[in-house]
Amino acid sequence: MSAPVELIETEAFDKDGLALIDKNGSVWRTHARPWWDLASHIWWWLMPGEKKWVLLRSKTGERVRIFAKKVAEKHVKIG
Repeated sequence: MSAPVELIETEAFDKDGLALIDKNGSVWRTHARPWWDLASHIWWWLMPGEKKWVLLRSKTGERVRIFAKKVAEKHVKIG
């Protein structure tokens, strides 16, 4: 199991669809849909790839535990 991913220095963020970059450069995408969106939950559970729970922390110190899946092994910076 890999090390936990933490997001720091964020004032307000939308928990669903947030892209995280792990220490080794892999890209993870968060999933936080409403409980009644069953099709989305089933698709995420059946989608191949590594998945884990991550802990997000805001500037105010609020912690949120959220589900994430690895979508890429490497990332590229543009700009």
